[in-house]
Amino acid sequence: MIYLYKRNTGMGRLAREMGLSVRIKLEDGHSFTDPRWRTWTVDPMINWGCGRSIVRGAESTIVLNNDISEARSKVRTFERLAEAEIPHPRWSRSQWDLRRALGETRSYLARMDNASGGARIHLVRPGEQAAENWDFYVERLSYQRELRVHVWRGEVIASQVKVLPPGCTNFVHSYDYGCTFSQDTARWGVEPETLRDAQDLAVRAVAAVGLDFGAVDLMLTRRGRLYVLEVNSAPGIRCEYIKAAYRGVLEPMQRRRS
Repeated sequence: MIYLYKRNTGMGRLAREMGLSVRIKLEDGHSFTDPRWRTWTVDPMINWGCGRSIVRGAESTIVLNNDISEARSKVRTFERLAEAEIPHPRWSRSQWDLRRALGETRSYLARMDNASGGARIHLVRPGEQAAENWDFYVERLSYQRELRVHVWRGEVIASQVKVLPPGCTNFVHSYDYGCTFSQDTARWGVEPETLRDAQDLAVRAVAAVGLDFGAVDLMLTRRGRLYVLEVNSAPGIRCEYIKAAYRGVLEPMQRRRS
């Protein structure tokens, strides 16, 4: 069984193509199993982005990503990354502490925790200040490239470069703002050594937030340094390259339903 929360990730489409049984969790707490997807199931079960534990008190039942609470919270993600000594942007719950750390000439981002898809982010420019109702504040890194590395049970299964749309000036680089991904990392100037370093950081980041799999977003700055931005517990499957990667790990787990 795959427990699916976000319908727009592409996992529902892939599951339907593979005939996998999917249980859809709705925002109001209800759930249902789509009758079209019942030929096969997966063992162990998979939690694809549902915020609460799927199985409680059943030690014999294995669910990949059963608890995604650490990854879902950006604040707790940064805390876990710091504990694991994984490079990540400087941040603080206090914008004044962050401003003192960055200096008065640096921009930073005011953010709400548990938001996703680039939502609820406010750019604070030098000389400005944000309102006090934001959850945390994080430095704005100098942009060269963004990478996304997909990790499954300790192994890298796919690596991508985020491609900005022509003329993009928005400080939020997300799918909703027209950004896409390319698997041709060399074409976009990512050196093999840099890619290997990004993959190593991604594997460590997924483990740091307690996940079995995830898609890790990293920033490559203009100075050539890598920083982990977040770990996605419901990776987007929006191209054939990524679909093939996840099909490759799901097929050995398929079990025909009785």
